[in-house]
Amino acid sequence: MTEWEPPERTERKLVKTHDERYEYMGYWRFSGVCRLRIYEGADQVPVVVASELPDNEGTSITNLAEYLAAQVIARYFPQRFEANDVVRWIEHYPRSPEERRRGLPEFSRVEFASTAPHITYLGGIKRITLGHPTWTYLEPEAVITLLGELPD
Repeated sequence: MTEWEPPERTERKLVKTHDERYEYMGYWRFSGVCRLRIYEGADQVPVVVASELPDNEGTSITNLAEYLAAQVIARYFPQRFEANDVVRWIEHYPRSPEERRRGLPEFSRVEFASTAPHITYLGGIKRITLGHPTWTYLEPEAVITLLGELPD
């Protein structure tokens, strides 16, 4: 994976509008949970940061990225499915100091082959999904440039 560079920061600031524990349907009906933060700004593409939680006993945010992103967009930004750049989706895996010293990445930008929502079945359940995801690691400095802060 290559490193993704955020767009240059403009004077318009993104503001955190949501910070919540978000439950989602995992594989085979088991619930998953993540921390969800949404950053918005006038005339800017919203940024969603989904953080894996240590108490998540369900499917990880990475294994369900295209389903989780579609669900979050449908809930918070249904009008944006028509936009060229729907949202910027970032996965966050909080790391311990030891994991950071070993160089394990904490942040990844997730891009989807298609952001047009479509219906599919997963685990026998009808769901909305986006196209196939690809991940690009982000350095903490790139996240700060994009958001104005480093999510904890």
